[in-house]
Formats: sequence, structure tokens, C-alpha cells
Amino acid sequence: MAMFKEGRDGSSVKYIDPSDNQGAGSSIRWGCMVQEFNQITKLKFL
Repeated sequence: MAMFKEGRDGSSVKYIDPSDNQGAGSSIRWGCMVQEFNQITKLKFL
């Protein structure tokens, strides 16, 4: 599953263990909230 369309320098993809269902579910719910952002919004994950 991808949340952002990205492919520039500095981007990365990290695969997670498919058994991490709880974390993946949280990401999907959180993804519903970021729909308000436009394409130039920068997000920083800590």
C-alpha cells in the first residue's frame, strides 16, 4: 500500500512484516485524515 506518490531523491520505501496488522490498520485510518493536504504539503515522520 502506498500513501504518497513520490519518486524524488531522498525518498525511500521500507517493507514491513505483513503480520503487523494493527500498525497497518492505524496507517490506513491516518491516511484518511491526510486527504485534506494538497500535493505541495511536506510531512515529516518522526
